[in-house]
Amino acid sequence: MALNQQLPFFNPRVPFCSPIQGGLLEGMSITVCGRVLPDANRFHVDLQNGSDVALHFNPRYNSGGYVIINSRMNGVWGEEKNKSQTSFPRGQLFALQILVTLSSYQPHHPAPPGSLKVPYKSIIDGGLRSGKVIIIQGVINSEGMEIFLRHRTGIAFYYRPHFDENVIVCNSYEDGKWGENETYELTLIKIGEPLQVTIFCSCHGYEVFVNGQQTHTYSHRYANLQEIDVLDIRGDVQLSFVQP
Repeated sequence: MALNQQLPFFNPRVPFCSPIQGGLLEGMSITVCGRVLPDANRFHVDLQNGSDVALHFNPRYNSGGYVIINSRMNGVWGEEKNKSQTSFPRGQLFALQILVTLSSYQPHHPAPPGSLKVPYKSIIDGGLRSGKVIIIQGVINSEGMEIFLRHRTGIAFYYRPHFDENVIVCNSYEDGKWGENETYELTLIKIGEPLQVTIFCSCHGYEVFVNGQQTHTYSHRYANLQEIDVLDIRGDVQLSFVQP
């Protein structure tokens, strides 16, 4: 998702093709999340201008698995670069983030679970806004995890799976006290299995997706979105990727 606030696409059909509003600009990042099919031979993510391909990112699964990066200009492919072992296992969730600079594209591969320290805390640059997407990927363990979206004096959004009760609890902490819990059935989150939680901030609330499927919407209780500028993750979770 780019910095010009282009809205994200959830569960699009593959092959998928979409314009990038305003074209690419320095500092933009594009994030692609999904699951590699168990019998995949290869897949690719391309940044294109007509028939030209500025970036061809192509994990392949023959010969032990590796990634090819290339470009095609005027119908001619360049020299293949960055042959490296793939970190996109078959059958697993992945998150690929591509950072655009003046001189290059910088793909960020998913890291192994546990690569990010927990508790995890990050500033949300510019605070929340309608159209903002937060992505959290990892493996959750039996004690569960907690996600907080904080502002200076409170917690705008709190999210926690409770495995003993088979529910997800959401709430807000304002004016020194917790509000009323909202609970949802715990269906798609499994102990010890790869997990991807996507939080889409709309003008009405937080739309929560688990492994690509929307599970619920939590209405805003704190309206000053730009003041919500801290993502805090705690608990018994091994994080591999976070996009704050």
